[in-house]
Amino acid sequence: MYRTTTSKVGCWLYDIDNEDRHPRAMNDEGKVVTVATIVWEACHGPVPDGAQLTSTCGITLCVRPDHHEVKHLARSAA
Repeated sequence: MYRTTTSKVGCWLYDIDNEDRHPRAMNDEGKVVTVATIVWEACHGPVPDGAQLTSTCGITLCVRPDHHEVKHLARSAA
């Protein structure tokens, strides 16, 4: 079970005790991803290939799904 606290600005802060500051866990496929990604995917489905989940609040420990958005990565012209 994930432990979170709620900040004054509404972030769900993942309770972490390490220096990484980007909490990670293993998803159902055995891949290590951010906890925010696991929460996002539980609410919205998988992050599409070629995209990444980014924080809109700027708080790296926030795992609240509505504080994140999917950004599509630019494709390089090859």
